[in-house]
Amino acid sequence: MIPWALLLLAAGPTEAPWLERLPHGQNLGPILEQVVMELSLGVEESGAFSAPDAPRPSFLGDSWQWSSWYFDGHDISDPLDSGQAAFTVPFPLLSGIQVGLDSDPRVTRGTGLYLSSKALLPRGVGVFGGTGRVGDLVPGALGLTRAFSTTHPRDRLRAPPDERRGPLGRLGLYAFDRALLPSGEWSYGLEAQLGQRQFLTFAPGDGAFTGTFEEPWARVTGFFRLIPKSQAFVATVLAEAKVRDHWGAESGFQPEETQGERRLTLHASVEGGDTQLSFTLTQQHTEATPGFTRELLDPDGQVLFPFVPSGDRVGLNFDVAQGLGLGYLLLNHRAEARSPSYPVQDHPITYGGAPYGLWRMEAETSAQLVGNHRLGIRDSLQSGDFAYRWDLFGTLAYGIHESGGNDLFFVDVGGSFEVRWLGLLGFVPFVELAKTPTPLSPELVHTLDRSALRATFGLGDSRRIYETRGGAFIDVDPDLLPTNIYSAVLGLELPNLGPFQLTARGRLKSYENPLRLSYQGQATETVDGVAFLLPGEKRYLLNNRSADRPIYFALEMLLSAQEPEEYLFQIGFLAYTAAGITPFGNGALANDLGLIDPSSASPNADRLGLANVDGDRAFVTKVAFTYRIWEQLWASATLRHKDGQPFAFFTANERDGQVAFTYHSNRGSPLKYERPLAGPREDFQINVDLAVSYKLRLGDWGGAFNLSAFNLLDLGNTLQEVSGDLGKNGRVALEAQLPRTFYFGFELTP
Repeated sequence: MIPWALLLLAAGPTEAPWLERLPHGQNLGPILEQVVMELSLGVEESGAFSAPDAPRPSFLGDSWQWSSWYFDGHDISDPLDSGQAAFTVPFPLLSGIQVGLDSDPRVTRGTGLYLSSKALLPRGVGVFGGTGRVGDLVPGALGLTRAFSTTHPRDRLRAPPDERRGPLGRLGLYAFDRALLPSGEWSYGLEAQLGQRQFLTFAPGDGAFTGTFEEPWARVTGFFRLIPKSQAFVATVLAEAKVRDHWGAESGFQPEETQGERRLTLHASVEGGDTQLSFTLTQQHTEATPGFTRELLDPDGQVLFPFVPSGDRVGLNFDVAQGLGLGYLLLNHRAEARSPSYPVQDHPITYGGAPYGLWRMEAETSAQLVGNHRLGIRDSLQSGDFAYRWDLFGTLAYGIHESGGNDLFFVDVGGSFEVRWLGLLGFVPFVELAKTPTPLSPELVHTLDRSALRATFGLGDSRRIYETRGGAFIDVDPDLLPTNIYSAVLGLELPNLGPFQLTARGRLKSYENPLRLSYQGQATETVDGVAFLLPGEKRYLLNNRSADRPIYFALEMLLSAQEPEEYLFQIGFLAYTAAGITPFGNGALANDLGLIDPSSASPNADRLGLANVDGDRAFVTKVAFTYRIWEQLWASATLRHKDGQPFAFFTANERDGQVAFTYHSNRGSPLKYERPLAGPREDFQINVDLAVSYKLRLGDWGGAFNLSAFNLLDLGNTLQEVSGDLGKNGRVALEAQLPRTFYFGFELTP
């Protein structure tokens, strides 16, 4: 299941303590950001800042909508929103993380994160907490950044504000216990966290800093597990309540655009023999600011359409996995029902502060069912000096709406094959080939729902309609084909380099039949290379993009060594390009291969539209090291370097009272390596986390201390830049990266 030898994250037959010794902040976020090579998070993370957020992981350039989350083999993906688990598994329960890629024959459940619980669940109580910002930039930060990227953000035309996005403080506690009763072993526990975060606000257009706002959040998770005396099955129940005040702030929403969120989740699973069965029920209530005004000149080009109807949503993830000898059957259903708070909302639009038009949002109650099923067979054998693995399967995917129409049904086949040559002394070359149909996401199916959203934009005082959004205006091409990922890997393993193991891979992926929305009929007229909308409602067709198919290629390397209870060392390097044409805009909510948005229908989205996707960070290096200094005193460090987020500068084109935005540059520099590059990126980021942990005896109790520092060498590099005229004329930084913070933890165990 592990495509790379992620030793410290591998949950093996014995418990590995590496995970809890690394800097973690009682949360998976720092581990994913600092250690796991295969993914790029769609939110900013340092010191568990993103604990309340959907992380939206992109695995090797793929869309975050195509990823899933698993806990002890059960699918725990959020039935409402892709890119996150439906609940947070308490950190003390975890023994490890595995990354599964669908191109690997050992993986049958799909690309995603596989979390595993400890074989012997914990007993004890603990308290932990995190600080807000500590100190300023490390000495020499400006010079180091200048050496690598010519200018530091503080050298720019306008320096970022001294205020930083970041945590203001966090506090948590947990208690877990287990009991051996005549009926079997019972394990149970509770974890609670509350925190406060700070975000920044900016003026439209030039992005001048205008102030800050705070977001309090809280989360409580309960856990229960029963293993009967017969050990015929294992039953697990988790329940979680989460509250936050500004859902969306992490993605760049301004305070009036965010929503208060209240979320309740119940998960239950049972497994026995070759059968796994689980359901995850989630209820979400959001409260929005009705009728807020939106400025057309967005400072960073992210979240260009922030109008999300608030209200109540209920979702169910029902998952079945059945072993059939060499075969297997996977059934996954995600059902969702929505009830909006307001059937109609009007949002005035301004341009440069002057009235421009009005978006009218009409939403009705709606329901949908998304199914992604797989029936397959897999096996392995060794013949002479060669070892073979394969996985062949058929898939059925569908998206059905209560409102009728725009339903999707896909039947497809896929598979993966691997061959290893074992006949070379000390070298193991291997080849992997795969064809993988991408799963249907709840977001895609919701976009097509004809009753869920009907949005119209009226221009000027006359409110004449020029633009439309929502499933009411979309039809599905009867010849629509599912998106498939074709991949090829050529690799080499050197398992015995003294204490080290080395794995190197070259990977190539091609995305066939990507989905997009196209206009039906004549919707625009082009003047001087810019497409302007014609008056009238716009209708769209969901079809396949025939040209400029996305592509990914990479060099992946991992060197690792470990001595149990003494040390562990791992360094990974990834050089890659992930490029394609995506909806118009910057960031994970636009520049993503799986997103379907009406903006992609405009010819303006294709002009300079071939781009590095948001999950592309070009060059990434991650180092993890932990060492036993004395008895149970351990020191650990993680270091991560990555190139910045690709983004584009925009140009606002005006004609007859209408504004049309075009790219002034590519997002990043796809398939171009000579200077000057085709498009910009944010600054590179270097992040260093340190941790010291110590275990001791306190009478009849055991004690454990943990002290961690996150982003210890704070360089203050750019997090976001102005994408308009001011930015493209001088590279103006909006804000700097997350600041230095500290974490402490103390645990008592009987």
